[in-house]
Amino acid sequence: DVINLVIQKLLKYNLLLLSCILTPILRLQRFKKQKKIPTIKNHLLLISATKTARSIRRKQISSEEVVTAYVERCMAVNPALNAIVDQCYDRAIKEAREVDEFLASTSITEEELAREKPLLGVPITVKESFAVEGMSHSVGVKSISQRATQDAEIVSMMRKAGAIVTVVSNTPELCLHFESTNFVTGTTWNPYDTNKICGGSSGGEGALISSAASVVGVASDVAGSARFPALFCGVFGHKTTPGIIPPGGHIPDFKSSLKFTVCPMVRYAEDLSLMLKSMCQSEKVQKNLEQKVSLKEIRYFYLNDCCPITNSPNEDMKQAVNKLKIYIETTYNLEVKKGPFEFLFGMLKCLIGISEITMSTLLFVLLRWICDKLPKSYHRYMYAKQNELLGDNGVLIFPTFVSPALYPGESYMNICNIIYLCIANTLALPSTHCPMGINKANLPVGLQ
Repeated sequence: DVINLVIQKLLKYNLLLLSCILTPILRLQRFKKQKKIPTIKNHLLLISATKTARSIRRKQISSEEVVTAYVERCMAVNPALNAIVDQCYDRAIKEAREVDEFLASTSITEEELAREKPLLGVPITVKESFAVEGMSHSVGVKSISQRATQDAEIVSMMRKAGAIVTVVSNTPELCLHFESTNFVTGTTWNPYDTNKICGGSSGGEGALISSAASVVGVASDVAGSARFPALFCGVFGHKTTPGIIPPGGHIPDFKSSLKFTVCPMVRYAEDLSLMLKSMCQSEKVQKNLEQKVSLKEIRYFYLNDCCPITNSPNEDMKQAVNKLKIYIETTYNLEVKKGPFEFLFGMLKCLIGISEITMSTLLFVLLRWICDKLPKSYHRYMYAKQNELLGDNGVLIFPTFVSPALYPGESYMNICNIIYLCIANTLALPSTHCPMGINKANLPVGLQ
């Protein structure tokens, strides 16, 4: 215990010292002139994928209209964001025309189409770490520099559901960083402040969805890779339960890792259900998604802090948690209990075994070395604590991270704060980042 305490204190205060030295320098970037994101002019860009798909099935709007609108938006915002690695605009528009021709001649009912092809005619974007036939599949690594020869499993499933791929989006090298930057495509910027990062490793998806260049996207999460950019960019990112969505065709190959999941990222909450139904093949999962949930039968817990080695969330993030807590208590007349602090304190010791953690490799090696010195018995202890606390009807409301979007380089001073994101991965739990508005600096805040 004494050794553990010394390690924790040394790491925390060394990072604090480093932060005090580097943060003022890094924040000089605020004085750079921001790039302007073009105003949204096409109303089709402001409709959820659920409503868009329904309107296409009913022939109220054409798929070609929608896809063309998103293609034009991608071309308009990418000079400022640098989120697109590769595009297939001509193919996407051709596929959209084929959808419209099919709908004009088919005798299949609207209900059947909604069931069999729930995303028919809807454009989607895909994280470049997933193979999309004919498109870049290098994951930010110059030496790989390849094009996919076939679709990843999840991309095939999305096409089967009727979706139309428009672009593949930027990611850090091999998805191993907080920041979506690499030597092939460069850095992807935040739509709310183009001097700040969009997060990683699914940062390109976050930036495109946030800027209305996409409405839904395919991402992945191994240590917060979908939820981190979802927070920074003000969209929804859902870390699924491990194993319910096939991971084949992803680089790096995380098939054997229980920490890795394929995830949807969306701009509108109602599209999470639509995406999950399209992404999951399991009949059991499909039935569960159809079940109505009584919010009054759920047990709610909240926490505003993680453990002594992490920074405490800033006031914006704490207020987001408190805002939801008050809403649940006043709307449903339920008590939202404060979760036991030691539940998350023990998570630091459960990080052993996450070899694919999203941070720069050298810094990860340092954290992994520290975790290796801690007892592995904490794994069993924390799984037991999880079941005791949450059971099968418990929900934990928790900060996604300690602050809104960072400046480039600041993520290195936040390596311990990744624990906020790792908890769900470590315990193989689903977790959704939910936007909760913007702060006074016009940056998105939220919670998971």
